[in-house]
Amino acid sequence: MSNQIKATRPAPWAVLCLAAFLSLAQAAPPVLGADNSIALKEPAFQPRPPLPPPAGPGPKPAFRDAGFPLSAAKNHREILAAIGPLSPAETEFLEKNRFLLLPRPPRPAAAGVNDEMLAAFDSLGGPLAEPLRRPEHARFIGPDVFIHALGRYLASRQAAAEAGPMRELLLTVTEGLYDNAAACRAGRAGRSAANWERLMAQLLVPLVILEKNTGGQDDLKAALARLAARRPPLPPGLIARVQTELRRVCLAQGKASGLLGLIPADLGPELDYAVFRPRGHYAADPAARAYFRAATWFQRLGWDAGAEAGLADALNFALALSYEPPAATPPAPGEALARLMELSDFFYGPPLAPGWAELAPFLMKEAEVPEFTADTAASAAVLARLRTAAESALFTKERPGQAAPVQLLPRRLSWPRFLAEEMISFWPGDAPPPVSALWLPALWRQSQAEEAIGRQLALTAPESAGRQLAARLPVPAFLEEAAKSMKDRPDEYWFSSLGAAWWPVWTALTGRQGPGHPLYMRSWAFAAKELETIFGGLADLPAPLAPIAAARPAPAAPPGRASPARPGPAPADQPPAPLVKGFVEPNPDFWRRMHRLATFLMASFQHFNIFTEDLAEEGALRRFLLRLERAADISGKELAGQALTGDDYEFIRLFTLDWMAAPPEAPRTRLGVPGGAGAISEIWSTKGAHVYEATAAPWFILVLVGNENSPRLTVGLAYNHYEFISDLPWPQAEEQWTRSVSAPNPDHPLPPKNFWYEPLRP
Repeated sequence: MSNQIKATRPAPWAVLCLAAFLSLAQAAPPVLGADNSIALKEPAFQPRPPLPPPAGPGPKPAFRDAGFPLSAAKNHREILAAIGPLSPAETEFLEKNRFLLLPRPPRPAAAGVNDEMLAAFDSLGGPLAEPLRRPEHARFIGPDVFIHALGRYLASRQAAAEAGPMRELLLTVTEGLYDNAAACRAGRAGRSAANWERLMAQLLVPLVILEKNTGGQDDLKAALARLAARRPPLPPGLIARVQTELRRVCLAQGKASGLLGLIPADLGPELDYAVFRPRGHYAADPAARAYFRAATWFQRLGWDAGAEAGLADALNFALALSYEPPAATPPAPGEALARLMELSDFFYGPPLAPGWAELAPFLMKEAEVPEFTADTAASAAVLARLRTAAESALFTKERPGQAAPVQLLPRRLSWPRFLAEEMISFWPGDAPPPVSALWLPALWRQSQAEEAIGRQLALTAPESAGRQLAARLPVPAFLEEAAKSMKDRPDEYWFSSLGAAWWPVWTALTGRQGPGHPLYMRSWAFAAKELETIFGGLADLPAPLAPIAAARPAPAAPPGRASPARPGPAPADQPPAPLVKGFVEPNPDFWRRMHRLATFLMASFQHFNIFTEDLAEEGALRRFLLRLERAADISGKELAGQALTGDDYEFIRLFTLDWMAAPPEAPRTRLGVPGGAGAISEIWSTKGAHVYEATAAPWFILVLVGNENSPRLTVGLAYNHYEFISDLPWPQAEEQWTRSVSAPNPDHPLPPKNFWYEPLRP
């Protein structure tokens, strides 16, 4: 690891990957001897498992398709009888583009259903009994349902990891740091003692929050009781400040300056304690609530690297991590924090501020002391040297020359947000920021995004600035430069976190398909449909420590289209009905890339020893992987012009996915994220404007296909995506979106569909 911090928000991705996935040399075990010396050490990370092999080339396209009117589809009457008739304009659009997206009203939540979109998809194939299969059960299998299924699965596993292993690791870190700080405080006097006492007080707030609430008391009363039971050896005035901070955190009200020497991570004058209000699945479970509050404490607050007191606390934090008492039992807080950092890298992505991995080498280089002791942080000369160095080594983009706060658990950027920030480095300094997710698919030259990017720039940038930018840096030149940068990055870059690992999947959805593919994939409108798939998947991505609202029951469906009903049980000895020929979108590249992503997840869970039950033969992730393999095989056959077997068609009709949204089964991790009609995620914010990706009730998608001399209509489920800019921050925007989707009303209407979806409108 480098001995100097070169950036703090965000640190270069390659450096983060190297720090997170390579094993670092570890110094000799530190000992607080007679001279009070402590050997400062860096985190030791475990090497990550090998990456799954890349997807190979697909078959040569040889799909045989021909245009035919809707009336020639053998099963069109049955499907339209099930979902509702088409207007003349819809029929014309379907016959021209060979596919059509139709609104599907939200349905009341049914018992045993984990997710609306997945349950609706499962119902399209009809019952298991062969005598009851009907022509309307010709199911279309596109990327949307598989992307959504994996997104829902990852949301529930991230929630369970936070309430289980990540909470336990954070408790080990906090308790170990507190105990080590208390040991280092023993025998100290004056300024040195005050420094250690201040660090102990800072750690007490998350520590008593994380400890288990065994009596079922109110969270605040229980935390105050645990604080009193500890009888911390601190001055009464400092204990009173800890009590006040506990009240602020547990009540989650008001704005105020901190009382314990920490500053807000955003460098604001006050902290809005409303950020500590657990919502959704965090509010429903005591362990999740505790992790949310404690992690938010460490993510929203930090040590001021531009002030001597803040540097003293940061230095003592690193010393407490390095100190090992004679009777220490594993895991030490440093070991637990390294594991927690690895899990955070995996689930959340890159950190927003410097932490232990950057702080330790910085201190080793800049403190200029022969050895570190428990009294080093009391040296004014040492702190002065560190403060001078921090002004250049720990800088922020927003405030050049001002040191960023150092954090025990830095906040994380979502992958789309990280990539959007990185893209700005390609822009002229005075250009407006690319406040739209449309720039992301433009990086791999997705056809519809590439066509729409100029219009989007004109909408989001002032007219004069847009003209100046176009004159100075034409959009194609920008795209070529940025796209080359992304293309040249190794697999280790993309398979460094869950968010980044989706990038290879998205790049399989280009909107460009030529001869040898089905006619619907070659239509001009299909590029817009693939864009909706990409953005719907972005909205589904679990965000770093994001509050997710509980699902609200959807109202009864208004008159109109409805999901096909499942018939009752088949009479005994009834012969099988004719085979129903559904269809899998023949994009083998997409299916193989999804398979690689699932394989990466399995290897990562095995590495971290989490959710191992999902890797067993009947485990959720293993079953999902098998379905991906089968879909990829069928997709390859279709594209190569090969006939499918009866078993292939029955697989298309019958396999289910709603179980992917179920909570994990392992003890102590039975925590799920309720499924609803929509999802929302923030990808960018600047000067009070927040850019959100969101989904509402899914669409029906109708697709006309004519391979194997079987002209037919197929039906599936697809994303319904919206992008909008709001002045509401995440919690309020998420609440309003959930209300708008679950219970539509004139006071909270959905925004209009984005202009780039105009090709999808009949």
